[in-house]
Parts: sequence; C-alpha cells; structure tokens
Amino acid sequence: MHQNNELLNEFLEYQEYNKRYSKHTIRAYRSDLSQYIDFLFDGKKNIIATNSKDIQEYLSKIGQTNISSKS
Repeated sequence: MHQNNELLNEFLEYQEYNKRYSKHTIRAYRSDLSQYIDFLFDGKKNIIATNSKDIQEYLSKIGQTNISSKS
C-alpha cells in the first residue's frame, strides 16, 4: 500500500527534522514500522485504519517468530 509508505516517510521526516531524533533512531523506527506495514499489507489494511487489535496481532506474530517485542 503506497499510502502507508508515504505516511511512514512523513512521520520519519517529522521526527528527524522537528523532533531532532538521531539517524540511528530514525533507522530503527523505519525498520520496525516497515515490518508493521508489511504485516498490515498482508491483511490488506491501511495504517490509518489500524486499531489496538491489529497491534496486538502483530506483537503476537513477532513473538511467535522469536523477534523481540522491544525492537
């Protein structure tokens, strides 16, 4: 979903230029949020329509694949 990636880029630009987050933080956010967007894409969902159930399902999925929920 192209819109999800556009929103991700806008969010990261805001964090980098307005909040002055480090390049390392931006890179980590991009990685984590891109994985979440891929998860949403598999379910044909838009990030704007995300709810707490979607987040819980995603965290459950990454927990099953041995990816730290802290990442």
